[in-house]
Amino acid sequence: MRKQVRPVFFLSLLSFFCAAHAADPQSPILFELRTLPFRLENSETPARNAPETMPGGLAVFDYNGDGRPDIFFTNGGNISTLKKDDPKYRNRLYRNDGNGVFTDVTVAAGVAGTRYDMGVAVADYDNDGHPDMFVAGLHHGALYHNNGDGTFSDVTVKSGLDASINNPDPEFGPWWEITAVWVDVNNDGLVDLFVAKGNVAKMPDFAMKDPNNLLLQGSDGKFVDAGETAGIVDFANHRGAALTDLNLDGLIDLVVVNRWQNAQVWRNTSRNAGRWDRRTDR
Repeated sequence: MRKQVRPVFFLSLLSFFCAAHAADPQSPILFELRTLPFRLENSETPARNAPETMPGGLAVFDYNGDGRPDIFFTNGGNISTLKKDDPKYRNRLYRNDGNGVFTDVTVAAGVAGTRYDMGVAVADYDNDGHPDMFVAGLHHGALYHNNGDGTFSDVTVKSGLDASINNPDPEFGPWWEITAVWVDVNNDGLVDLFVAKGNVAKMPDFAMKDPNNLLLQGSDGKFVDAGETAGIVDFANHRGAALTDLNLDGLIDLVVVNRWQNAQVWRNTSRNAGRWDRRTDR
């Protein structure tokens, strides 16, 4: 039997630097190729488990307020334990020092993570002027509060998110959080969180599907799942989401893509009924 050789990939970074390159020197835009020593570790196995194909989230944001965008990567974990039981599985935060130089500050910032992670969403959820991160993952999601001193604190339990999204459901079992988006869905000045979930229990059993979460933030900084009352709980194998005001009525609408099913467009009808209605699945 021919031995399968696993390729090694290093993420390449295309930086905006005017430098000598093979491109036409008369071009108004030139790119210089730089690399970062980040390797995505998804714990690939011969079983080809579905989660092994999914990790690889990325966020670019100025975490330390120095005016330079920094880079955060989510990473996988040991597929057998779903934990980061080896340093190679750590998430990575690279500080932008300028001039194309990036420094790995993952450990010092406290964002290495502990579980098999998938996606990341960034927003200043508590309006303190510092961008925070929600990291979605397999059987686990984590909210990292930016302390404003170059470090983050895990406030998943304190914020109420742990009880809402991490506790296994009695019927459906543990959750698989694919990705998330931040947005103020009710226009109260506090950003809320939408978490798209996929199926993990019995792939590819069409009957096993996970509901999304719409988590509204209260004035106390705690999040409460309002997906069912808002009418947006839909059982499907969700893979991605985007939020925008599609009909320019001042209310945020939602588009969700799913595996094996058509995409869904949800219209926010909060002014009339306090609910979101699915307008189309085509």
